[in-house]
Amino acid sequence: MGDSSRKSVLEEVIAYSDDIIEYLKDQKDANILTQHLEHSKVLQSQCLADSNDVHSLLQGLIIALEKCKGFMFNLFSQITKCIYAPKQGWKYL
Repeated sequence: MGDSSRKSVLEEVIAYSDDIIEYLKDQKDANILTQHLEHSKVLQSQCLADSNDVHSLLQGLIIALEKCKGFMFNLFSQITKCIYAPKQGWKYL
């Protein structure tokens, strides 16, 4: 009977040890997941900042294109007011 009780206690100790190992593994996994979550938050923040920078640059380009469009429209309207007379050259209407 001493052997069976000793065996039972040993099995309980082994089971308890296995539980502790699983708990520690779970804690490691939780720590790793927490680190990955923090890294993903940093990455998301950097992506948002980059996206905002690109948006600002695009807004600047749109404004520049609108100015260029206005300049070209004015230039075109000035050109259409001119005529070319072969003997006299360009004349403004």
